[in-house]
Amino acid sequence: MTLWFVEISSKWNLEQSILLNLKNHYSAGLFYLCAALFLALIEQAIQLMVDRDIVDYYFDVKMQAIDER
Repeated sequence: MTLWFVEISSKWNLEQSILLNLKNHYSAGLFYLCAALFLALIEQAIQLMVDRDIVDYYFDVKMQAIDER
């Protein structure tokens, strides 16, 4: 009877350990996914600002050329 209890207890501890490890890995994976998405969002925002500056510069130069005529 004692051996059966020890076997069940060790299996339960192993399952709990596996579940805890999966939970920790899932949390870390979710954190890294959120961090990657946040960095991608920042990168896109910077790219939009750069593109907007290029377009503004292009139109400013074009307007100056029109004004000079």
